[in-house]
Amino acid sequence: MASDLQTALVEISELQDQIRRKRNQIHRLAVQECQRLINQAEIRPDELVFTLPPVKTKTGSVKYVGPKGEVWTGRGRQPEWLKVLVEAGHDIQEFRRVAD
Repeated sequence: MASDLQTALVEISELQDQIRRKRNQIHRLAVQECQRLINQAEIRPDELVFTLPPVKTKTGSVKYVGPKGEVWTGRGRQPEWLKVLVEAGHDIQEFRRVAD
């Protein structure tokens, strides 16, 4: 049974290598084709525009607002401004933002 597992792992590794080599080959051919088209159409480098999709970040809505305009989404560590106020005797709910 261990031998069968070892054989399967070797086969998987070989298949992963084949996939990697095939992807590299496809990539190389695509770059060559792009280069051929660029040369054929006489496209200058400054005419090419490359953009990446914007990085999506999770932004939480503001749930707590401090007396000086500080904000906290209620996620992650409690900010220092809120810790100080709570330790001074304030209730955290005093700073909860009322929904629009």
